[in-house]
Amino acid sequence: MKEVVSIILVLFLAGGVGAQEAVDPGEIGFVRLISLAGAGTGNTKISIDGSSMWPQGFKVGQRTGGIGLKRGSHKFTVTKEGCKEAEKSIMVEAGQTQTLVAYAEPVRDEDGAIVGWALKMARLSQHTPRKGMFMTLVCFCEEKELAIDVYEGVSDRRMKMVAPRLKAERIELGSGDVRAEVSYKGEALMTLKAEENGNYVVMIFEDGGKGKKAISFYDPKFVMAN
Repeated sequence: MKEVVSIILVLFLAGGVGAQEAVDPGEIGFVRLISLAGAGTGNTKISIDGSSMWPQGFKVGQRTGGIGLKRGSHKFTVTKEGCKEAEKSIMVEAGQTQTLVAYAEPVRDEDGAIVGWALKMARLSQHTPRKGMFMTLVCFCEEKELAIDVYEGVSDRRMKMVAPRLKAERIELGSGDVRAEVSYKGEALMTLKAEENGNYVVMIFEDGGKGKKAISFYDPKFVMAN
């Protein structure tokens, strides 16, 4: 495990982020980055403590592996053409993994019309879930909550979920081969395919005024923090 930590840290430092110094692996925590900023043009660019993570930027739906950072406070800045930038400082704890999600919210005038977009960041942390196969739904849309329909085709089971904004909502999917269609107002956002026990995360976000989109990924440990 120490070898893996050291390799990740070396790659991180080689990318130009952080100081070129020897760091005890026991002092390292990890941050994973996810881009869900559908508004604006081009890719989303993220910097840590003033240094660019990936100059080319991240496409919508892209996510990194765990980035090794020395424990303590680190400042993350997110920019994208056509959007107001966002900054957020988070405390990195040794041995812990957090996920930082960049997304966009509409800026509205007094009449409710969209006049621009502002980038936001949400911090997610991990915990150990119950055994079984679960879907964790997180909404990054401007509504306080979304009414989501889930149809599991293999067992012909229909479920309804109310997904609060920026909070995790979890349901049990069952077992075996699962094909769960996630829909909002009758429109299918995605179909989740699951075969192994664990936690499958579904994130719903705004696609720059074009509607709502969703991405999913497998993560055995996941919960919304702040």
